[in-house]
Amino acid sequence: MDGDVSGGSTGEPVMEGWLTRAELSGEIGVAVNTLQKWGSLQLGPVYVRVGPRVYYSRSAVRAWLLEMETAAVKRRRKLH
Repeated sequence: MDGDVSGGSTGEPVMEGWLTRAELSGEIGVAVNTLQKWGSLQLGPVYVRVGPRVYYSRSAVRAWLLEMETAAVKRRRKLH
């Protein structure tokens, strides 16, 4: 069992679908420091902390992006 990172009976790695702050930074083109600041201000995607490390689920990032899109559409509609 030592070193086993599978997700139990599914055989899927436990961290499948999770991104580190650096990985998310690379995917969305935002600096790691910006993600840290957003986290402290509760502006960015929801994350979990495991010890000193921060992880974002892909589903939480997608939900956050959709929220931002919805807010942008509402702002545009107010302008017209």
